This record gives sequence, structure tokens and C-alpha cells, in this order.
Amino acid sequence: MPDMPYASTATGAAIFTAVMLVFLAQEFTQGFDTPDDSSVRDDRWALVYLEVVPVLLVCIAGVLCLLGVGAWTASLPVFVVGIVVLLIGLALRQWSHNTLGRFHQALVTIQDDHDLVTSGPYRLVRHPMYAGSAIAFLGVGLALGTWPGLLLVFLGTLAAMVRRISVEERALAQALGEKYASYAADRARMLPGVW
Repeated sequence: MPDMPYASTATGAAIFTAVMLVFLAQEFTQGFDTPDDSSVRDDRWALVYLEVVPVLLVCIAGVLCLLGVGAWTASLPVFVVGIVVLLIGLALRQWSHNTLGRFHQALVTIQDDHDLVTSGPYRLVRHPMYAGSAIAFLGVGLALGTWPGLLLVFLGTLAAMVRRISVEERALAQALGEKYASYAADRARMLPGVW
């Protein structure tokens, strides 16, 4: 019998499910209160890519976990590292959300009094919430304990985030002009010194 990921055990599944419920609650309860003084600048598929694709990829990776396809032999240590990485990603997402305040919206939205947020994690990168999501999905892939699941979840969700970032940056550049261009010139999108 092949090595099975720790996430496929009753205890591992319970821990993973509990942490994922926190992730889902964070994702689907914040940013859906679009103010009246705003204009939506989203493309209709960006939110679908960002919300639906990751859920599908995590479900597929979960099946790979249950089947043990490409499982690591040291599944408990990898599971623990994955959960810790996932929680770090969620913490960065929450810090970013708290820093943005009312400017965080599920849809790309420009408010009448929209201002550029440059404090908190936004001092370091332009899209720390997506950086937190990328870290969280890396943790999800590790916790599920298979190489194919890790690659699928991390790279698949990263591709969805890159698409969404392009929509956001276009809207911010249009709305804030030189102020955003100057801010963007001094900061990477998600990973300082890289991108």
C-alpha cells in the first residue's frame, strides 16, 4: 500500500477542514459590501477565476490526497508545515484586509473618494492580500500531502491571482493616475525584488 498523506487520516482531515473553514469564512465574508459611491471596474470573469477556480483545484487536490497520488513519505511533518504556512498566509490576508478597510471589495471597485493605501503590508508590496493568498494556497498544497496536489493548487490559484491583479492595476492606474504609477514603480506586486 502506498504512503498516504496525513490529511487523509481522520485527525488530519479534521484539522485541515477546520483551518479551511476559517479560510473560506475569511474569503466569503469580507468585501461584499460595495459602497453606493463607487464604480465597479471589474471584468466579469476575474471574480469567477478568483473564487471558483481555487475551490475546484482544492477539491481535485483533496481527491489526489485521498487516493495517495504522489504522496510524500514524511506526511506528518509536511502536513504540519503546510498548516503553519496556511495560517501565516491567512494572517497576512487579514492584516491586508484590516489595512485596506472599506477599500477592500470583492469586485474591483473605485470609490468616489478612493485613496491609495500605502501603510501596513502595502508599504512592502502592492498586493499583499494576494501574496497572503499565494502563501495560504502553498500551505494548502503542502498540507494535502501530494506533489500533484501542491502544483495544481499553488500554480493554478497563482495564475488566477495574476489575472485578477492585472484587472486591479488597470483600474487603479486609470483612477489614480500618476499617484499610483509612482507607488507601483517603488514596489513589487507580490514578492519584493521579484514580481
